[in-house]
Amino acid sequence: MIGPLGHLAIMAALVVAAAGSLASFAGGRTGDHALIAVGRRGVYITAALVTAAVILMLTALVTHDFAVKYVADVGSRETPLYYTVISLWAALEGSILFWVFLLSLYTVAFLLTTRRFPTLLPYATGVLLAISAFFLFVIAGPGNPFAAVHPVPADGAGPNPLLQNNWMMGVHPPLLYLGYVGLSVPYAVSVAALLRGTAGSDVLRLIRRWALVPWVFLTLGIVAGMWWSYAVLGWGGYWSWDPVENASVMPWLVTTAFLHSLQVQERRRMLGTWTLSLIVTAFLLSILGTFLTRSGVLASVHSFTQSGVGPLFLVLFSAVLVSSIVLLTLRGGTLDAPGVLDAALCRESAFLVNNLLFIALTFTILLGTMFPLLVQALQGSQLSVGAPYFDHVAVPIGIAVLFLMGVGPVLPWGASRLDVLQYRLLPPVAAGTLAIILLLVLGVRGVSALIAFGLAAFVLAVTLGRVAGDIRTRRGNTSESWVGAGARLLALNPRRYGGYLVHLGVILVIVGITASGSYQLQGNATLRPGESASIGAYRLTYLHLVPHGESNRMVLGASVRVARAGRDLGTLTPSLNYYKNQSQPVPDPAIRSTFAGSPLSDGEQLLRGRNPFEDLYLVLQGFTVNRRHPARSAVALQVYVNPLVGCIWLGGGVMGIGGLLAMLPARRRRTAREMPVPAAEEAAV
Repeated sequence: MIGPLGHLAIMAALVVAAAGSLASFAGGRTGDHALIAVGRRGVYITAALVTAAVILMLTALVTHDFAVKYVADVGSRETPLYYTVISLWAALEGSILFWVFLLSLYTVAFLLTTRRFPTLLPYATGVLLAISAFFLFVIAGPGNPFAAVHPVPADGAGPNPLLQNNWMMGVHPPLLYLGYVGLSVPYAVSVAALLRGTAGSDVLRLIRRWALVPWVFLTLGIVAGMWWSYAVLGWGGYWSWDPVENASVMPWLVTTAFLHSLQVQERRRMLGTWTLSLIVTAFLLSILGTFLTRSGVLASVHSFTQSGVGPLFLVLFSAVLVSSIVLLTLRGGTLDAPGVLDAALCRESAFLVNNLLFIALTFTILLGTMFPLLVQALQGSQLSVGAPYFDHVAVPIGIAVLFLMGVGPVLPWGASRLDVLQYRLLPPVAAGTLAIILLLVLGVRGVSALIAFGLAAFVLAVTLGRVAGDIRTRRGNTSESWVGAGARLLALNPRRYGGYLVHLGVILVIVGITASGSYQLQGNATLRPGESASIGAYRLTYLHLVPHGESNRMVLGASVRVARAGRDLGTLTPSLNYYKNQSQPVPDPAIRSTFAGSPLSDGEQLLRGRNPFEDLYLVLQGFTVNRRHPARSAVALQVYVNPLVGCIWLGGGVMGIGGLLAMLPARRRRTAREMPVPAAEEAAV
């Protein structure tokens, strides 16, 4: 019964979404309020029907209704309840259902919170309902999750073992989906602005607000995915330039470029067409990422199996691309004001170069991701593009972007005086230089790493210096305390200081990536019970195997005693997990993490051997068991020491908090004395 009811809800939602989209476009064109109201009601009815379908699917999963094909594919009586529920997005059909569910919620939230744009709302509503209708068409036809199974199996295969091996399965995919799907809203508003031929400052603020929401989710989703890869896959790293990893980072890069370009459009009335084209491109890249993940054309740990929905996503991508080019060509000129770039050293030029760097990096990643597919399609040969290609381009571009993060905030809008610029840059340049010298004295080597660390110190000095300068100015005007002045400034301009917090998060992420990538230690050890091996400053002693069973798997762990500098650090237990219907075990590394576990209580922890600046990462690669002579049994361990890797997870969280702060509305300034800096001095986010 659940299957037919779910499919009926999807079919009804498809009809309502399509009719509502047509009514919204017709109402926007004719000004007919009755048609506009039909479109709005279509949004709420579509959301209700899709929500009903999701509830039915969750019911089928939890009750193990194997008459529903999707449940038979991903469900199992042995799977724990948590992984059973989140199996909703564990495979192709369920993930698309979850996608359209989130899109319907986004559309409802957009209509409930946006009332001031009566001429744009019908068109934006029409676009969002049209996108919903496409996804509903996919799951009503070739991607139907409610299809029937005959005969009904007694049990299912369960989710992919990698998707039930860590609790982050319930966090990372939804965050990315919220990011991907959320880009539909600023895209819809941009299309509406192009159709109406108007994009004033209020419209740009609306687009920015709805672009920041998916940007925050993408940021958190990407960092959560890095952590998941690090904690689950057992290879000691967190980013491998996997095609689906690339598909997630490309819309993030372009959305970041959009948020910076929007500053120029707001302040100098320049780059209007370019700015809207960036948010359109971000949405296109989200559709491309959906195609790469769900078409089966890529071999990836993230991608789904071969399916028939891939061509449909190509149709959607082509339709969005062609229609967007036509709109930008015909209407883009009406959005550009006569502002010009009147100086080389100004904030506008810094943002423009910043945009070009982000787009260059995006194009490089896109080329490296798609080139093997093009070669296979044209020549039939297999080709792979590895990490060296991406690193060769990403590292210098990343260093250039980091440099601009420090220079941009000190540049004024419009022409700047060189002597003033030198005065502003002297302290942060000194801080960066001092950091490099100090690292050299401490024995740190590597040109790229030293440059990255020096630039991180440079940007940190600029950011903290700007904040401290604002607080000093306000205290001079109001005689408030440092804390009071800082809190009041944050309330007056959360956008500015949220942007600064994002920059601090970026610094942390870059430091973590640079240190862990440049100074990682690796080693292998094959040990019998009681034997020890040394990796760096750590000494590992293998004790014994630790087997235990769970409802959905058999776990075999190796108990390893860890010491550092003669200090006992406790026991780690890397393991291998054996799942039903899975021939190869799934590794579960043991990580002595920088920012996980018990926090440092006092400085004496350092004297007891705990290093708060690196991870010890153990992977159980294999084992031999000798039942007659247990002392001859052995385990093979892969060992990594990853310095400062925890800065990545911490920095991602800081970036997310900064993005959330940047969304907050600013309090109204009461007097001129409330202004700590000129109004033109805004943050980048």
